[in-house]
Formats: sequence, C-alpha cells, structure tokens
Amino acid sequence: MGSWPEPRMVDTGELHIATYSYGSPSSPPLLLLHGFLSTGLVWHDVATALANDWHVIAIDQRGRAFSDRAPDGDYSTAAYVKDARAVLAKLHIEKLALAGHSMGGANVIAFASEFPEMVTSLVVVDMAPEINSGALTQVAAGIAALDGDFADIWEARAWQRKTLPLLSKDAVERRLHSRMVERAGRVVWREDPAIQKFRQANPMPTAEERWRLLRGVTCRTLFLLGGASGLVSDETAQKSADTVPVGEWIRVPNAGHNVFEDNPDDSIAAISNFLSGDSAWCA
Repeated sequence: MGSWPEPRMVDTGELHIATYSYGSPSSPPLLLLHGFLSTGLVWHDVATALANDWHVIAIDQRGRAFSDRAPDGDYSTAAYVKDARAVLAKLHIEKLALAGHSMGGANVIAFASEFPEMVTSLVVVDMAPEINSGALTQVAAGIAALDGDFADIWEARAWQRKTLPLLSKDAVERRLHSRMVERAGRVVWREDPAIQKFRQANPMPTAEERWRLLRGVTCRTLFLLGGASGLVSDETAQKSADTVPVGEWIRVPNAGHNVFEDNPDDSIAAISNFLSGDSAWCA
C-alpha cells in the first residue's frame, strides 16, 4: 500500500461506490471524477495539494477499481451522474465544486446541467462537446490492452510505464494498485468487462447533445487542456468557454491527454487559481 488513502465505501442504495477523502469535511467540498480508463486515485496529487482549502472527494466510478459493477450493465452518462448525486446525498453535500477528466469531464458537464443549483465551479479536463477522436491514441492502446492480462506485476508495470511515459513512479503504482489484481497466477484488470460491451453496443452522445448539456451549465467553468493533446481544438475550447456564462480555457505545457498526471505542478496551479477565484486569463 502506498501513501494514498484507503477507500471508504458509500452505499447509494444501488451500488457501493468507493470514495477517497482529503482535507477537512468543514471545508468547501470538491468532487473529482476520473476518465474511462482510470480510477479515483489518479487524482491523488491534485487532491493532496487542494486539501488545505477544500474537502476533496474522489470516487471510483461504477465498474472500476473498488466500486461495485453495474448489475444491469448500464455504463451511460446518466448512470454515472446518478451515482455521483447519490454519493453526495449520502455525504449530505448540497453545494460543491466539480472537476472531471475525459469521460469524467463529460459526466461533470452533465451533472452541472442537470443540477445547476448545486454546482459553484466546474473544471473540465481535456474534454469538450466536440473532440478529435483520432487523437485518443493512448486511450485506444489502453482499451486494446483490456483484452489481455499480464504474467506478473513487473510486466504490468513495464506496460504502464511504456503506455504513459510521463507518469511519476507513484502515479504508476496507484494505477497498478487500483486497476489490477492477481488471480490464478496472472495479473488481470479490475474493470467490469461490461463497460467495454456497453461502449460497443451504444452510440456515443452526439456533439449537439453535448452542446445542449453545456448550455445548461450556469456556473463558472475552466476547460483545462493538455498542451500536447490534440483532442480539443483551440476553436472548440473558445466556443466551449463562450457557451457558459463565465468560461476560461488554458493549455498545460508538457502534458498530453492525462493532463494532471503528466504535469501535476502546472495543472494544480491552474486548478487552484481557478477555484480560488484568482484566475483571469485565457490561453
């Protein structure tokens, strides 16, 4: 076990969702949602840095890491939003800031659109209503790897370092801890195989549907993009910022799609400045 916190399970009435808590419960709450191929612990560096001013809660979204798998195989945006809302209700949180990466970015936009009265600030990391899917080469490699397993943890570690070369050693170990487990002499994935089946069987939301959701966001919003990521164009970033009442966007240097894992220092500075209300710049 590394220096990261142990998960606390929250019973939503449908699933047990693993949560990771940082900072004092008396501080303003901030909920963090991870991307398609990651878990709550990918936010550890960000959460630790923000814990002096925020009560930070990261979760393993359904079917990942230590959270329950969806009994009906539902891995839709609506299901993720329902889980997040249920966790917040159990924790008696009625108003908060939200941040989400990639798929988690789409989920926090949907949450803020459905529950605008709850959300004070929104951070969307390397996601927008229109994306260049051809830029998701790292994600594609990760999805392909789900069809296999590893002989041992050393082989898994070597694969992870090769796939995401900018990650720190600790970030690699957090991913191994939360995404992989040893069974029958092999290292296998914790993810529910039904996640990929749902993805293949159900069309992604259209760009128009995503723009509709973004138009429902009423809080100040930061779009935090990887400087080396081609997923979101500058034009789409500006359009996204213009769509919300108060919007900003910035590119983090020396970072690809996994923005805050690739360059935690600059990512943390940008998120912290925005959440504190001190940001007044746009890339």
